[in-house]
Amino acid sequence: MIRRPVTSPWANSACLGYLNAHVYNQSVIHPLVAAFLQRCDAVCLDGIGAIVAVSLFGRVCLDRVIMHQLFDFSIAAGLVRGPVVLFGLSAEEITSTARKLRRAAPMADFVAIHHGFHQDQEYRAILQDHADASLVLIGMGSPRSEQILLFASEICHRALCWHVGAGTLKQWAGTKRRAPALVPQLCLEWLHRMIFEPQTRTRYMTGIPLFVRHLLTAAAASGHGSGE
Repeated sequence: MIRRPVTSPWANSACLGYLNAHVYNQSVIHPLVAAFLQRCDAVCLDGIGAIVAVSLFGRVCLDRVIMHQLFDFSIAAGLVRGPVVLFGLSAEEITSTARKLRRAAPMADFVAIHHGFHQDQEYRAILQDHADASLVLIGMGSPRSEQILLFASEICHRALCWHVGAGTLKQWAGTKRRAPALVPQLCLEWLHRMIFEPQTRTRYMTGIPLFVRHLLTAAAASGHGSGE
């Protein structure tokens, strides 16, 4: 996990995000994704590609932190508490997710639960109605999640604005298959998803070469590729 310095130019809100090959590709294409990652107080290196990139270009070895495991641990440890805003997924999925989270996190008060298909102004209005929230959990795709989280960080000044990911919430909803424990240990979630989530195959087949190209471009621009 990458953490920002303790001193921060922002108010009391904090942001937690994650980085994998797909999110990195999105950050190159969408300035809002890059802006959110820069805004984050901590970023989980969720994907094996992110770990390899940091090792090669950053010349530092960091641990991998899988976002859905971090979220599940936080639930089990009783860290999800206080007024919580929850956005993401379809209306049916987010209702199911909230029902299960309420049982698993009895110290949390889910004050707002909404699907991931509202307009910007609607999300802003919901956040303003719950500006005193202690936690904003969002699981949409990129760049939508990052955009709404930036809104949340401006409005909810006491909140941790957490990009838990759509996959994390889908696992709680029961609409995404959880991988056996051995799969993440072997860094084979990508293979598990390609087998059980055929719709992700194009993302991996086209996204990984694009990720490598973006990394090489960034390395060349920063001088890493010149032997300096």
